[in-house]
Amino acid sequence: MDVRNFKFWDNQRGAIGNLVVIFIAVWLLSLIPIIDRFLHVYFAFHPLPHGIVKPWGFVTYMFVHQGFFHMLSNALWLYFIGIILQDLVGDKLLLKLFFWGGFFGSIFFQLFYTFWLGPESRLAFGGLVGASGGVSAVVIGTAIFSPFYRVFLFGIFEVELRWIAIAKVVLDIAGRRYRDWE
Repeated sequence: MDVRNFKFWDNQRGAIGNLVVIFIAVWLLSLIPIIDRFLHVYFAFHPLPHGIVKPWGFVTYMFVHQGFFHMLSNALWLYFIGIILQDLVGDKLLLKLFFWGGFFGSIFFQLFYTFWLGPESRLAFGGLVGASGGVSAVVIGTAIFSPFYRVFLFGIFEVELRWIAIAKVVLDIAGRRYRDWE
């Protein structure tokens, strides 16, 4: 690939490839400490009432991640499962599902933040980041669209997509319990 001809959004890569490129580009920018702070302050989702001055956070939080492994796990889930849905339904529907999933992820977090977290937890909260809502929507959407589609995990185990989607939901719920909110 010739670097001089690199396009940030390239239709030949497809929606999945372009989203992964954006994840990586934003993560690379976040390696610079002042930019990382800027991204977390201005592009993370901040629940109401603080988020009223940054309404774009409903969308931009999906591209800011809390470190390399957070970005890598979202990119891998999106790439390996999302590519199946992209082949089945196309780029436009996949992008709609990703963004709606991320949007509803922030709405659900707003409800959780409002009704579940105590005042001391709210003060310590630094903002929601990561594409997990959108990625989970793509994984679940792929499993709903084609539940009996079989994939080979690690080239060895044959598993239907419905079981992978259930595992993703369980991992998301279990992972939230042990994550630090800052």
